[in-house]
Amino acid sequence: MTNQAVQVLQGPYAVNTYGGGTSCQAATFNIQTFAYGTQNYSEDPTNFSTQVINPGMTMGFSVPIDFKLQKLCKERAAVEIQRAQAEADKARLDYELVRMLRCGEAKKAGIYFRPDSPYAGVCADVVVGPPGDRKRM
Repeated sequence: MTNQAVQVLQGPYAVNTYGGGTSCQAATFNIQTFAYGTQNYSEDPTNFSTQVINPGMTMGFSVPIDFKLQKLCKERAAVEIQRAQAEADKARLDYELVRMLRCGEAKKAGIYFRPDSPYAGVCADVVVGPPGDRKRM
């Protein structure tokens, strides 16, 4: 008699990380394959030796059961994504304001890139005029 068993280890849930210490667990689908073999030898020439291979597959679907925590985590992830986007927008605005100020100072001083420079267009959209003059915009 041969007794064989298959142990299914689901492993940890899939974890999505959103920054700011926010990590949410999600449902996980696991597939594991296995193959077991047995071989019987016989010293008696009238009996046959046998060899058996038993392949198989196990599948499991794991779901976090506290859906209230799942909902809270998704809401926190949405807030974290909005915060990261706001930081990116602020960094872009800071970059553009500094570019405008530096280009304006350079234009007032008569400093510019040569027209054939790859950076010639960096300040192309910056207009320098007298204070309060918005007609040039």
